[in-house]
Amino acid sequence: MEIIQQGAIFSPAETYPFSEGYFCNFNHAPNLVELNNRNLLAAWFSGPWEGHPFQKILMSRFDGNMWSDPEVLQNTEGVSDFDPAFIRTREKIFFFYSNASWFEPKLHHDKVGFLGTFFCCSEDDGKTWSKPNILSKVHACKANGICLEKGDLLLPVYHAEVSKVGVFKSTDDGDNWELYESDPIDIDIAEPSLIELTTNYIVMIARTKTGTLWISESMDDGNKWTTPKPTSIDSYNTPVSLLKIDNSLLVCYNCGKLREKLSLCSTGSISFKWDSTVVIDQINNGSFHSTNSIHSSGSDCAVTYPSMINYGVDKIMVAWSSYKINESEHQGEICYCIVKI
Repeated sequence: MEIIQQGAIFSPAETYPFSEGYFCNFNHAPNLVELNNRNLLAAWFSGPWEGHPFQKILMSRFDGNMWSDPEVLQNTEGVSDFDPAFIRTREKIFFFYSNASWFEPKLHHDKVGFLGTFFCCSEDDGKTWSKPNILSKVHACKANGICLEKGDLLLPVYHAEVSKVGVFKSTDDGDNWELYESDPIDIDIAEPSLIELTTNYIVMIARTKTGTLWISESMDDGNKWTTPKPTSIDSYNTPVSLLKIDNSLLVCYNCGKLREKLSLCSTGSISFKWDSTVVIDQINNGSFHSTNSIHSSGSDCAVTYPSMINYGVDKIMVAWSSYKINESEHQGEICYCIVKI
């Protein structure tokens, strides 16, 4: 695996106002979705700080050469919109997001104020969107959903109040959604990612505070899920992105206890013994982004929250957050790279 192109989708140096003098200083949690003609759309949440009531969801389009200026994708007045996610079908794009009434600058939110998860649909390649519909008042999403080989749609979610993960599933092209969850466990588990490895067999991997990622499996297209259990992947309280290329499973995640190193690993099985690894980004690597002034040493810096997508023959694109948070400032940019597999 080799990085062949890299840069920033959006940087706070490109200050972009969206209302009443507030700026997009903090940008976080991107996800990617494919458009027609091999174009891509990236969406992320943006605001003065994480949880600010003016926090919006922005989007940018990639035409194969450059990213467009950001546009507002979702703006719910007076509350924080966050964690955009997508499911792409042949004819539609489903856009999911959550919002909450958090009004204090926090790196780790408590769950008071969570309002729910909503979804919209576009039938014109993301140019226009339907009005938001409520999906759940107690479940949040982070990673993109998947469209199974048989056509069913699955969105990975986690419960905002109980430690369990699951999926919302639609068997009628998004007209109706039904919840299927794992049993609850006695540790915090959140922000799962999904991958369909073989017909009927789906794997869900989620973040925890135990020092490892945890896994839940389904052998029946997402209707029943095993009780989550730890994997051998060392990662503390950060989400992953999963992608299947031919017979390989790609896992993009933060190695170890900090969010200072983002790696892309390839494996032929869920034993998670890596066949190859490439470092996507790393704190204190000044040569990576020519425009990035955020990277420096210190526990307040991070490169994290990846999203992967197929991009042409033998290539993928990865997007992620690079941020710095402390008592005096919240800054974050959205980065990307193209990797030849």
